[in-house]
Amino acid sequence: MLGWEFPPLFSGGLGIATYGMVKAMSKRARIRLVIPNSVPSNDLEDVSIQGLNKITLEEINLERLAYSLPALGADVSRIPITLSPYHFANQEISKSTINEFELLQANKGEVSDVHSIFQGEDAYANILQKIHLYTHLAAQLAADGDFDIIHAHDWVTYPGGVKIKAQSGKPLVLHVHALETDRSGEACRNGIYQLEKEAMDVADKIITVSEYTKQQVVQHYHIDPAKVAVVHNGIDPAPTIRKEHKLKDRGRYRRFVCPHIGNLGLQKSGRQIYFCWLSIKSKGE
Repeated sequence: MLGWEFPPLFSGGLGIATYGMVKAMSKRARIRLVIPNSVPSNDLEDVSIQGLNKITLEEINLERLAYSLPALGADVSRIPITLSPYHFANQEISKSTINEFELLQANKGEVSDVHSIFQGEDAYANILQKIHLYTHLAAQLAADGDFDIIHAHDWVTYPGGVKIKAQSGKPLVLHVHALETDRSGEACRNGIYQLEKEAMDVADKIITVSEYTKQQVVQHYHIDPAKVAVVHNGIDPAPTIRKEHKLKDRGRYRRFVCPHIGNLGLQKSGRQIYFCWLSIKSKGE
């Protein structure tokens, strides 16, 4: 299984969804999960987690890695910016990983350079370089062929899944949590869209988290509906505490308070919440 986030290190829903999937599937299958950054606090039994931040020379071949990265960093220019796309916004990204990538590309790097690239809380800094490196390292880790299915979560791991399928001949399952057409608009046809499309074309099966997402895959990525299965995210029951809202019974605000703190993208914006509320309200009436 190929993942990008995993508790306790995660930026959004992808990490939680991956954890839930691993937790449920570990009761029926032996899972080896490859992620960029792992910590020793995993509480799952019968699950092997390989973090690239802890990879060893016994597990990878740096010379082979350098040979597979001929174009890495060729067109990269560093821009001094203190911005992160998730909740680390305004945290200064002061450490550039470009030098480590260039060392690995030139076959002058060490395993500690790999560790340095994938350590840290922000998994999305220098994202394209990390995806490129993750793809080739994951393929090396999977070279033993000791698995039956390749299960890749979200676009960041799709290239790794495609490469492992090509070298092993094992079936590839893509787990679609979100799409670039959701994030950037239905007309979007950028590099991430192309990456998603190419992976979907070669995948043996595609799992989407909703019927809506399946329809998006069919309509915008031109995938055969028979190839796509819907598996909704599960729920871990947890105790909740109901607190009375200060505006609950205040005149015109009664039953119309909908606070929103979160992503302002197309997929998760307050506009979407508003339309969901209208739908729920109409059904209630």
